[in-house]
Amino acid sequence: NLLLGSQTFHQQMIQMRGFQLLSYLLERVSPDHLTLDVIISLINLSRFLYRHSFHGSFLLKQLSDHILFYPSLWIYTSPQIQLTLWNYISTEFVIFADIFNYRTRTVSTVLQLLHSLKHYYWIRNPTDSSGVFARGVDGSRPNSDDIMQIRSLILVTIRHLILKDDNVD
Repeated sequence: NLLLGSQTFHQQMIQMRGFQLLSYLLERVSPDHLTLDVIISLINLSRFLYRHSFHGSFLLKQLSDHILFYPSLWIYTSPQIQLTLWNYISTEFVIFADIFNYRTRTVSTVLQLLHSLKHYYWIRNPTDSSGVFARGVDGSRPNSDDIMQIRSLILVTIRHLILKDDNVD
């Protein structure tokens, strides 16, 4: 609530890289703490930032880079949590958030998402067959069907980013 109502707090979050710190802390707690309520709160916060905030684009970049698009934070959460997150990102966030209006921003986000697909959201562990270092192997991952659904939402997100950058619908 403090972030929603205080311009001073917005400035402090930007200067202190608050979302990077929050991500660091969230990564160190049990994935059980990343609940549907947390996802809903993050979704509502991102909606507020891209609609109402003076500093919204700076905070939105930090929120997306350090929390929303950060796969090691989400890979061990329940499939429902991940599907809710990626459904929001692929259907609303990439369409309305103004942080993707720059080609360099879009390219870096697409690369980050491709990295997530390759290293975190694999269906078969790629380490033995290709030498790619698979991440997300030391905990409980979603099953293959859920991973395929999450992958499809990430690919839809990439498609939106690429087509948005070329002004094609």
